[in-house]
Amino acid sequence: MIIAFSTGAGATAADGTGRNSPYTTAFLKNIDKPAEVRTVFQDIAAEAYRATGRKQLPELSISFYDEYFFKEPPSGSAPTPNLGSSQELDLLKKEFEDFKRSKEPNPDEKAWASISDTNSTAMLEEFIKQFASSVFAGYARARLAELQKREAELQEQRRREEAQKVALQTPAQDFDDHEPPEEPALSSPSFPCARASLAVEHTICNSSVLAALDRELSTLYVQRSGSRSVLNAQSSWLNRRNACGTNENCVEQRYHERIAELQGGGGSSAGRANPSFPCSKARQSAEIAICSSSLLADLDVQLNQLYLRVKGRSKHYAARQRSWVDRRNACGSDEACIEQRYREQIDYLQSVN
Repeated sequence: MIIAFSTGAGATAADGTGRNSPYTTAFLKNIDKPAEVRTVFQDIAAEAYRATGRKQLPELSISFYDEYFFKEPPSGSAPTPNLGSSQELDLLKKEFEDFKRSKEPNPDEKAWASISDTNSTAMLEEFIKQFASSVFAGYARARLAELQKREAELQEQRRREEAQKVALQTPAQDFDDHEPPEEPALSSPSFPCARASLAVEHTICNSSVLAALDRELSTLYVQRSGSRSVLNAQSSWLNRRNACGTNENCVEQRYHERIAELQGGGGSSAGRANPSFPCSKARQSAEIAICSSSLLADLDVQLNQLYLRVKGRSKHYAARQRSWVDRRNACGSDEACIEQRYREQIDYLQSVN
């Protein structure tokens, strides 16, 4: 069996500019030569290769070993000259092998294919070191920057969580064996300002009034921190205090409320009205503010009752309520803003009830 290919694997045969392609032209010119079939196809390959400027190298597969002739040479005639000499054919084979190797992936391409989805910064750094001039080095640097940013965010989150834990208890300070502990300044709060990370903590550290309130509250809390209810109430109060941010009046109000609760012997305020949602699940600053204000809690209950009356009438009311919740939450911990949003929505719901 004879299988002849006009070009090598992975390559495209040239069409040429005439009626026939370079390979077809060479094929028609040589196929009826009175020569052994291998010689015929070698001549065809050599001529097509030269005609395409040494770019197109045909391939041949023959599955028999005897000589075979499409056309027998005349008796006693000299053999037809081989247009593809042994030396030229060896050169053709070498060039074709070089061509096939050029199609193989480069070492940097292979390496990048194996680590492109890695989460190891060490592997990416090693790739950049080994293949600094590779086009894939840019991808590696981008991937490395993404992982480093993600790690920095995780570290920042862990740092904030640790700061929250410190705020829930009176921190024990470690002192060097050779240095006596420093007496805290009268204007310092109960927590170390060097560890302050939240906006509200910096606000407390910058105010002697708030710092004094923090020390007073801390003393009361330590005296009553034996029960789980007190601990839970303290955690909820911290969320409400932190929602004040840099608003000193808001922070001071939260401290006075919590000190009054602890002086009364309880862990949480007993007579405060509850809103329509569970304060234990409050996450938004606006929700925390509502849970700490009996006025806002009462307004929330009133609005919820009005909304339930119209909720089933049309999807329009549900969509409008969701939009209103977004506007309310945009107030953050600003109680005056929250109150205004509630009164606006209550007026609207009363008009459609």
